[in-house]
Amino acid sequence: MRFEIVQGNEQLSSHSGLALVGAILDRTNIRERLDAVVLPEHPFPEISHGEVATAMIGLIGVGKPDFDAIEPFRKDPFFAQSLGLDSVPSSPTLRQRLDSARGAFNDIILEESAGVVGRLAPVITPCHGNLVAVDIDVSPFDNSKTKKEGVSWTYKKFDGYAPILGYVGEEGYLANLELREVTIARKGQRIF
Repeated sequence: MRFEIVQGNEQLSSHSGLALVGAILDRTNIRERLDAVVLPEHPFPEISHGEVATAMIGLIGVGKPDFDAIEPFRKDPFFAQSLGLDSVPSSPTLRQRLDSARGAFNDIILEESAGVVGRLAPVITPCHGNLVAVDIDVSPFDNSKTKKEGVSWTYKKFDGYAPILGYVGEEGYLANLELREVTIARKGQRIF
């Protein structure tokens, strides 16, 4: 699908940026690579692994990373058209497929993401020669008053996790992240 983006007076939908997400995904091999992954629980899926992952990427792109948030988009032709989906999976399909993948998609998604950033960063972000700014930082999340596994005291003086995030370019394109438990150093101990 090809979209032409022009300036006008029309109201845009809150998720019109999905057209760009779809255009970027079209420049990757993510669907083909994910479709080649064999999951024992889903040897011949009705909705391909690539379509399931693309739908989830679309949800994340509109700021709704919850499986149940897919349901309104199942009736939205723009969502499917923007992302090049033949069908939009249901909430249970998303949850079950991504749970059964147990990380089998992670390396493919990270490699394809790095490829996109490598190709697009020099075009969309200020660079110095062939260098692009990279910012890596820990950002504690407050999980006080929860009983989640791995939650502990952070340097921000609340209970939580200490995810580390890597951003590329001055705009801060997320390149990678890792949810980590807080590691507490004892006096004189070094933590790497």
